[in-house]
Amino acid sequence: MSLPSFLGKGCHPLYRIMKSNQLINHVASAYTWTAVANLFRYCTGFAISIVLARLLPPSAYGLIGMVIVFIAFAEVLQDIGLSEAIIYFRQDTHFGKFFTISGTAGILLALTCWAAAPLVSRFYHEPQLTVLVRVLSLTLPLISIKSVSVAVLSRELRFREIAIVESATSLGCGLVAIALAWMGLGVWSLVWNLILLAITQTLVFARYVRPRFMWHTGGTGLTNLLRWGMPLTGATLLWQFYSNADYIVVGRMMGIEALGWYSFAFRLATLVNDKISAVINRVSLPSLSSMREDRVQLIEHWFSVSRKLALVNFPLLMALAANSNELILVTVGPKWLPAALPLRFLCVTGALKTVLPIIPNVLSACGRTVTVFRYNLLSAIVLPLSFAVGCHYGGLLGVGLAWCVIQPILSILLIIPAVRLVNVSLRSYLMNLKAPALVAGLCLLAMLPFGFLPVGVLSRLILRSFAGLACYIVCLWQLEKARTAATMLRALVISLRAGAAPAGSSGR
Repeated sequence: MSLPSFLGKGCHPLYRIMKSNQLINHVASAYTWTAVANLFRYCTGFAISIVLARLLPPSAYGLIGMVIVFIAFAEVLQDIGLSEAIIYFRQDTHFGKFFTISGTAGILLALTCWAAAPLVSRFYHEPQLTVLVRVLSLTLPLISIKSVSVAVLSRELRFREIAIVESATSLGCGLVAIALAWMGLGVWSLVWNLILLAITQTLVFARYVRPRFMWHTGGTGLTNLLRWGMPLTGATLLWQFYSNADYIVVGRMMGIEALGWYSFAFRLATLVNDKISAVINRVSLPSLSSMREDRVQLIEHWFSVSRKLALVNFPLLMALAANSNELILVTVGPKWLPAALPLRFLCVTGALKTVLPIIPNVLSACGRTVTVFRYNLLSAIVLPLSFAVGCHYGGLLGVGLAWCVIQPILSILLIIPAVRLVNVSLRSYLMNLKAPALVAGLCLLAMLPFGFLPVGVLSRLILRSFAGLACYIVCLWQLEKARTAATMLRALVISLRAGAAPAGSSGR
């Protein structure tokens, strides 16, 4: 007799504990592999970005930034929520219909982007954009196939395979981009990087989850899939709009060179966050979906991930903001110095964005995709208007200020429904982030005095970095000591309560 049969599968407490521990181990492994892979891609991506910035002019980044905004919308539309639906409806194994729908949407949107390319060129007054959009639109059918394969692997928590494939292909395609930029291909080095990335990842992921196509609607009906997925698709589409609205505004109102500076600053400010957020977005939805029947476990997972994420990202972004001038001068030279000012503001709002990506997944895992859609709809109205006003009156500085003023207000409107849904207070959520915010503030204070020393730019950058790192290590050590003391105190209280219970009962 098997162990589940002996225990009474699904009902015996011991079986449920074993199943819960197995799930926790799978989730921990998923986070570990994805985090290690994203750390690797961050380090290699940062180095590749610095080399490319030295080889390419700001206008090349401006052009690719204009194209990416348009292609990103198409990528969201071709998915129509299927990737998330594959994860949410865990019992449905009829993957052929997912490949068929996603692949068809990718082909249709590729044709649409090809036809609409001249309109994008006219909007930005840049003739080069027509051919760039048309070439990159050819990657949409590939991306649609890849997204289904990755979603299936994610549902099965096979993040080891995902991590290895994405890390290897990103490094290889990045090195090719450097070679092409060194040969003088300019913006086309960035374009070929994206094309090769789409081709290689689609082919390799197809070896793990073989694409097959059929219109059979067995399992979860298409109506249920679309009813759950379409609000999430709408929310993602709106997110793509308002998160790229600053690119649209700067490119339209200030031109490609200003957009090049801004996009480079945005890339530096979000490079860490994007890699870490990729971990959270990819792992948290399948993890939280598997925990939605146990709200206590879901809350603990949400709070623990948010706190650990903030403990890494808050201090790092504060260090980047404090050293923006020195970092840009040392790494890419004075031609990129105008990017330093928006970089500081983007680092501040980036700290807030650190803890936001998991919240829509908390809501989606509990079936509240409409709440996510409503929040993104409000953001898509308010943020672009604030960017336009800020850019008109303050240029790149105005756009940075718009992020810092409006984003915190909107974030509270997303956090409140989430904490109410799981029956915790807003104060509890904010207190969970108290330690990371304190560590970031202390690291910033440790670095600031070194800015007044009469030394060179490189020496100042090294001294500040060393001071910030030393302060960070000390803070982590103190936090670990405090956590150990709290654990010991909690164990003592539990033991005292256990010892007091028999005495109380004997006195009656």
